[in-house]
Amino acid sequence: MVRPESAGTINEFMQNNAETIVLSSWRPGQVRREDDGTFEIDVEEFAFLSLKISVVLRARVWYDAATSTANFQSCGFRLTGLDGMNDAINVLVKGSLRPSPPQSTFSALSGSVEFVASGAVPSLLRSAPEGALRTATRVISESLVSAASERFDVKVPAAYREWARSRGPA
Repeated sequence: MVRPESAGTINEFMQNNAETIVLSSWRPGQVRREDDGTFEIDVEEFAFLSLKISVVLRARVWYDAATSTANFQSCGFRLTGLDGMNDAINVLVKGSLRPSPPQSTFSALSGSVEFVASGAVPSLLRSAPEGALRTATRVISESLVSAASERFDVKVPAAYREWARSRGPA
């Protein structure tokens, strides 16, 4: 649930602030706007077996007025911690965030996040037991879902409240 603000609806906020949604979803300094309109995001580092891996994700964000949906899709990435694997692994992250209709009696956000990593298992990890790889995959997936939930439930509503405050009373 998102408390409605008198200075504007969550729908108005999302229609005009797809960039703010991205910038508010990560800590200051983690997101940089690029000249081509995409964003470069330093995603949180994670541990996998004895490795520490970090991802820098390039993504684009847009608002689809026909569906009242803010969309996020990765369009490139860099890995550190698995040197030489940037060409062997493909990572795709997609997300969408939609507010309840403006005429609703309450305000809420609903969203979805998809994460797909594909490619050959790196030679460094081929000797790891399958159970360890599955567990690591589950931990990464749960971490992504938890992070998305925090963004949808806490950070985006906070950005909406700040936007409404900056507009002043209706």
